[in-house]
Amino acid sequence: MDELKTRLKNDAEQIAIGDSASLQKRIEASLEAERRIPQVGDTTNTRTSLWLASSLTGLVAAALLIAVLNWQDVRTKDADSVGEPARTVDAPTQSFDWSIGDPMVLNVQSADLTRSLEEELANLQADFEKAKENVRKDLDFTF
Repeated sequence: MDELKTRLKNDAEQIAIGDSASLQKRIEASLEAERRIPQVGDTTNTRTSLWLASSLTGLVAAALLIAVLNWQDVRTKDADSVGEPARTVDAPTQSFDWSIGDPMVLNVQSADLTRSLEEELANLQADFEKAKENVRKDLDFTF
């Protein structure tokens, strides 16, 4: 572990970190753009107006629905009072034959569901072993 620690420290010391003038300009421009964004004020007025608008819309929709339903009810009562005959639906006169012709022959076999699962488990174990071997090779190559 000490060898790894020293190698990591040596690698970290070799990394040159510096900020260029262009990077400083980009950082300053980003900070300046953020400063120019207007701050959001109090939103309680917006929430209240949104609540009021949605409430009024719901009330108008409910009143309109009640008015349309009552208007249709009045029209149907007026039509009935004129003396139009009531609409009736006659029962169907044809009968349906519910009998089934030739019975169907079913060929039923039990399914072997465990074989495919065993094959899948074997495939997963093989994939796991391959991945483990690849990680070992990478670690041996890196360290």
